[in-house]
Amino acid sequence: MRLIDIARGLTPPLLWRALANAKRSILRSDDKPILRTVHGVSLLMDARHALPAYASSFPLYDTALPAFALFLAQRHSRPITIIDVGANIGDTACLIAAAAGCDNVRFICIEADDAYVPLLRHNTAKLNAEVVEAIAGRSSGIVKLASSRSGVGTSALVADDSTEKRMVSLDDLNCGHVDILKVDTDGFDLEVLSGASATLRTTDAVFTEFSPKHLREYGKCEPQALLDYMHGHGFSAALVYDNFGVPIGLLRDGALEAICNYVDLQRLILLDLLFCRDEKLLADFATLENERAKVNLTFSDR
Repeated sequence: MRLIDIARGLTPPLLWRALANAKRSILRSDDKPILRTVHGVSLLMDARHALPAYASSFPLYDTALPAFALFLAQRHSRPITIIDVGANIGDTACLIAAAAGCDNVRFICIEADDAYVPLLRHNTAKLNAEVVEAIAGRSSGIVKLASSRSGVGTSALVADDSTEKRMVSLDDLNCGHVDILKVDTDGFDLEVLSGASATLRTTDAVFTEFSPKHLREYGKCEPQALLDYMHGHGFSAALVYDNFGVPIGLLRDGALEAICNYVDLQRLILLDLLFCRDEKLLADFATLENERAKVNLTFSDR
């Protein structure tokens, strides 16, 4: 049996449909940015960007953080601050602002890819958003790294002696109290967090991707190291989502390691992890998320 046949057997058919839609977009693309609608929000993006295809195929895709931001803003009855590392075209910030209200969120958006920064600035122009054009990493300075782009809306950092990029540590940005730190950097996540040791002490929640393949290939670390780092900074419990945005459950310690080890063994899937210091708050949100998932997934099946 071919590897592609094995992959199809282990992956929901909707994923292959979304990938096919993204591939058709690439073939049709003339490289001019266009306006597309994602979860009711208009965004300027490259015609090849895969986000619309994923969002149309998976109703919960890219919706967890907007739901959590709304929950926090209502719970605290005050504006919240979000650091968005790997901000891409600003889709997360715009979706959060649409959910929680522009006046209720302050964003610090960090993006290093030259192709995404102009789109990020355009899409967040009407938000309370600061755009930092740099790589977020372990320390501040100049590094020889370049963005390796997939062509469908994501990029990873790879060594490149011909390219110099600005790197900043989150600690050097002195952002003050942070309600949510989001890290989505295709494997560079532990490097980002390693430069945020002081920032994490004043951060309430961290939303990060957990992709063993990318952590090893681009982050040059074992996946367990990310979990150990978060645990060492006071984050033991996480609400776990699959790669389609569906909540799996609120897990901690051994149970969290077990699901992450399972993902590592599968080699074809990844997770999103929402860590929170206040486990009671996270448990309350998890209950709401389970109900939201039931409603949206039931509706999408009709």
